[in-house]
Amino acid sequence: MFGHDNDAGEPSPSASPEPERPGPSARRSAGGERDKDGRDLRPAPAWIDDNDVGENAKGVDISSKGSRRKLRKTDDETIVAVDTYEGRLRDLHEKLHRRGGQWARDALPRVGDAPGAANGAVGVGDEAPLTMRAGPVLAPRGTSTVLPAGQLDVLRLRDANHDEPSRAVVRAVSFHAGGQVLLTAGLDKRLRLFAIDGARNPKLSSVFFEDTPLTCADWCLEGNTVLASGRRPHFYLHDAETGKTDRILGLVGREEERSWERFGVCHPGGAGCATGSADLAGFIGDGGAVPLFHLRHRSMAGCLRVAGAARHVAFSGCGREVLVGAEGGLVHVFDLRQQRCTLRIQDEGATQLTSLACSQDGPARLWAAGSDAGVVNLYHRSDADSNVGDNDDASTAIPGMPQSPAAPKPLKTFLQLKTQVDTARFSPDGSLLALASRMEKDALRLVHLPTRTVFQNWPTSKSPLGHVHCLDFSPGCGYLAIGNARGRCLLYRLRHFPGA
Repeated sequence: MFGHDNDAGEPSPSASPEPERPGPSARRSAGGERDKDGRDLRPAPAWIDDNDVGENAKGVDISSKGSRRKLRKTDDETIVAVDTYEGRLRDLHEKLHRRGGQWARDALPRVGDAPGAANGAVGVGDEAPLTMRAGPVLAPRGTSTVLPAGQLDVLRLRDANHDEPSRAVVRAVSFHAGGQVLLTAGLDKRLRLFAIDGARNPKLSSVFFEDTPLTCADWCLEGNTVLASGRRPHFYLHDAETGKTDRILGLVGREEERSWERFGVCHPGGAGCATGSADLAGFIGDGGAVPLFHLRHRSMAGCLRVAGAARHVAFSGCGREVLVGAEGGLVHVFDLRQQRCTLRIQDEGATQLTSLACSQDGPARLWAAGSDAGVVNLYHRSDADSNVGDNDDASTAIPGMPQSPAAPKPLKTFLQLKTQVDTARFSPDGSLLALASRMEKDALRLVHLPTRTVFQNWPTSKSPLGHVHCLDFSPGCGYLAIGNARGRCLLYRLRHFPGA
C-alpha cells in the first residue's frame, strides 16, 4: 500500500508502484464528504484486509445465523458482497440508534482521544494536559428542540465510571460545562474524572483525599477547578488541568464550624448574568448561616442568615439570586448583590425540606422543593411574589428579611416517590426535572416540565438504578449520569437531544 524509497530518499524511477486496491474506506468515500477540490475528507483506513477486496472477496453468508438474517432484503438471499454487507450493517445501526449512528459511518476519533492519537501521538492514558486528553472540554453547549411529552427515548450506555468504579457510595456527579468530562466523588475518598464519549468513557485522572470521605463536589471557576468537601472542618480546590490540590482550612470568622459537607456553586450562563457571580460558593453553616466563599480570591464574600437551621442552597441561573431552604419548610430568596432576603416562602405541607432545586435557564422562575414525606412541590416565582403576606408583626421581625412568608400555591405537586426526596435537579434547558430518593431502590422519576407530567415509560422495573444518591444532566441534556450506593455511575443517552 505504501511505496518504497531508494537509499537517497527519492522514489525509484525504475520501480512502477503496484496499483492500490480500493479498500472499504475508498468505496465509502466515493459518494461521501469531499472538500471544494474534490479531496476525500474521511480519515484513511488503519489497515485493509486483502480477503475483503478484489478477487479475494468471497462474500458473506447472511442466511446461516439469526443475527444476520435481519440484513436480508428478500427471503431467498444468501451470499452478499462484503461491501454490501458492510453497508447493510451501517444502515441497521442507523435504524436502531437513529441519532447515534454518525460515528459508525465516519469512523472519527472518539471523544477523549487526543488530536493525532490515531497516528501514534499522545493518547488518553498518557501524561497530557486535561484539555488535550479530554477533548474539547470548553466546546459550546449543544442545542435541542422542544421535548415532547409522553414517551422518553432512552438508551443505556456503558457506565461512566466503568474504568474505575467507586469502592463506596457515589455521593456526587457533575458534568463539565463542555459536556464531555464528568466528575464522580464518593465515600471512598476519591475524586475521579472521566471523558464521556458514550462508548469507552476512559478515566482521565483520580485524586485521593486521605482524610476526607467526599460528600459533595462540583465544578467551579469556569470549569477548570473542582470544589470538593466532606464532613470535615476543611475543603479542597483541585485544579483539573495542572493536577494541583489546595486544602482550605475553613473560613475566616467561622472557625467554630466543624463540617463543610454541603454547598452550592453558582453556574451563571447567558446574557444578563451577574458579573463575578461565577466565583461564588455558598456553604451550609451552623445557626442558620450560609457563608459565601469567593473561590478566586479564596476569602469570605459575605454571610446570609435564615430563621432556623439552613438545610439547602441553590443558585439561580442568572447568578443574581440564591435560594436557601431552612427547617420548617421555609424557603428564603436572597438578592446576591445586596445580600438581603427579598422573599420568604412557606412550602405547602412540608415539615422538613430534604431537597431544593432552581431552574438554570435564567432567574429563579421555577423551583422545586422536596420533603421528607416524598412530596415534591413545583413553584413559579411570579406566583410567590404575588402572595407575599402583609400581616407584619414587629414583635417577630427578623432583621433584613420579610416578616411574613408568602404562601403560594404550587404549580404542581408530585407524589410518585414514597420516601424522602433527597435529589431534585432541573435540566439545563428547563425541559426536565429529575427527582430521586436514596431510601428506596430504583426511586427516580423524570418530569416533563412544559406539561408537568411524569414520564411513564422510564425508568422501568428492569432499570438497574439501585439506591440513587446523586445525578446530573449534561449541558446539552443528551446524557444523564446517576450515582448509586454500589459505587457505579450509570450513564443514559436521552436521544431526543442531539448534543451532549
